[in-house]
Amino acid sequence: MSDESNDRSQRGIGLGRLVFFILLCGLIALPFTPLMRKIAARLAPPPEEKIVIKEVEVPEVLGEPDQPLPTGFVRYTKADIQRLWSEVDVSATVDAQPVAAAASSVRKQRGSYEIAYTVKLAIPEPSTSMEQLAALNPELPNMLPGLGSMLATAKVSGFYHKLYELKQKRVQQKVLRLHELLSRHHMFDCETVLELTHPETAEKALLIQGEMDVVSDGSDGDRVPEFDGEIANSDNYQPFTSYYWKKVTDKPNPMLPKWERRLADAIATSKSEGLSASRLRDAKNLVAERKNEVARMKSQSWLIARADPFIVIPLSLHAYGSSYDFGPRIGDYAVVIHGKKLLPAIVGDAGPSWLTGEASLRIAKEINPKATPYNRPESDLEVTYLIFPKSREWPGSQPNYAKWRDKCAEYLGRLGGIGEGYELHEWEDILKPKSAEEAE
Repeated sequence: MSDESNDRSQRGIGLGRLVFFILLCGLIALPFTPLMRKIAARLAPPPEEKIVIKEVEVPEVLGEPDQPLPTGFVRYTKADIQRLWSEVDVSATVDAQPVAAAASSVRKQRGSYEIAYTVKLAIPEPSTSMEQLAALNPELPNMLPGLGSMLATAKVSGFYHKLYELKQKRVQQKVLRLHELLSRHHMFDCETVLELTHPETAEKALLIQGEMDVVSDGSDGDRVPEFDGEIANSDNYQPFTSYYWKKVTDKPNPMLPKWERRLADAIATSKSEGLSASRLRDAKNLVAERKNEVARMKSQSWLIARADPFIVIPLSLHAYGSSYDFGPRIGDYAVVIHGKKLLPAIVGDAGPSWLTGEASLRIAKEINPKATPYNRPESDLEVTYLIFPKSREWPGSQPNYAKWRDKCAEYLGRLGGIGEGYELHEWEDILKPKSAEEAE
């Protein structure tokens, strides 16, 4: 290497060292520059407040107790009263009693700490007089001129006593499940059940005075090939009613696909591995039940609650339909009376043995347009159900509202007829296809 090249190399190294030294000094000095002091001031947390604690001597002061300490057993009694969702009042009282035993012994005794309660249930007396019935519907005396003479010899039906016996049993069954107790509404849903006989014609009728719940069940592919989703998809909906007849067309029941899926699910469950003997038995029973229902859907039709006027009777009444003179049966003619309305109907279904007062959505809406499957048309005991036992024509047939009205008028005539100014309602067939002129 030449001397000139060596000099240039030495000068380059010296210049690099100088630059490095200047940068190093700058980095060392950077935190102390005004700019960095401002940045640090913004980022730094606020200074903590200085707390000065002064030691003060506090003298110990013991006040007088509110009450002197007890010298023996203290009885503490408090009554709490609440109302359940079912409008049943529940009262509870703590009852403490001293015993001649130590806690180590008492804690082993099951009866030393327990809950014991009594359900108080008042069983009402059935109404029997015109005055009592007219208090619920002032129109009855004039609407049914023959009612007064029949009440003179009327008998309180054993169905009334049976109904309240079953209500008591129901409460006993659910007595430890307060959330399943009958509501106050359902406990007292029946004012009376009277067996009426006309003194001249000897025509019989069963009079039930109560409220009205709503049923939305039923299906019929012949008349309604498509179901109402709002109703049919509800939890309590069933496509069947106790009143049925043979299908008249080949139109399938609209609920059939859903029930066929249920059958397939039941079969799959019955073939599951590892089922216990009891679960396997239940699964097979469900398969048999679903097969029967599917077969019936392919051959039978049922009432449709939103279109057909029918009432529901307790199974406890239905059980005596064949063996008792006043026992109602599925298909018997009936008249529902509310206010000034006389509504012809049939007994179309049977419900829980301990409940009464239920009718189809069609009747419910005629009484109260705001009625729905979840909103009863009448909560008070102001609905009269007049059933004509042994009046049915069996087997059942597709509803004929005009015929139903004529038959109800005939039976009312044998009971003294309808008073002046009142008339039996005429139902419109809302499922009948409208003609072109009617559609316009």
